[in-house]
Amino acid sequence: MTQSLIDETDRRILRHLVRDARQPVAGLARTLGLNESAVRRRIDRLTKTGVIKRFTVDIDYEKADNPIIVLMGVNAGRMPGPKVAKALQDIDNIVEIYTVTGEFDLIIKIVCRDIPCFEEIIEQIRDQGFIEKTRSFVVLNKIRDGHYDDIIKVSR
Repeated sequence: MTQSLIDETDRRILRHLVRDARQPVAGLARTLGLNESAVRRRIDRLTKTGVIKRFTVDIDYEKADNPIIVLMGVNAGRMPGPKVAKALQDIDNIVEIYTVTGEFDLIIKIVCRDIPCFEEIIEQIRDQGFIEKTRSFVVLNKIRDGHYDDIIKVSR
């Protein structure tokens, strides 16, 4: 059995960082009842081991003039999913790419300001030449946002 990279204290730190990665370490340490240098060392270790991949901004695409969000299933026939993903990653409005199991090779997330923009993205995808099939799902409402508090809960 392999040992976990994180313990309960790490999980507590991660829960707070997921909510606000910009909070000062001193404030986080106070909130958690821990020593500031210990919290800093733990954050450094979590970053070096890849548990924390990056500190980032969560954009509200609608407020950033990109109100159209589309999830698209992509089939590329015989070309492996990772190669297709590499070919698609330079298309500006594609913000996420996943290789998946099931009906499609990939699921991609596209954000656009309007339908003509989305049509341009579809053309760029088709221009790749190896795409066999796509299916688009326009997002009507986001029901739950991607905050991972419940995944990082302290084990009891």
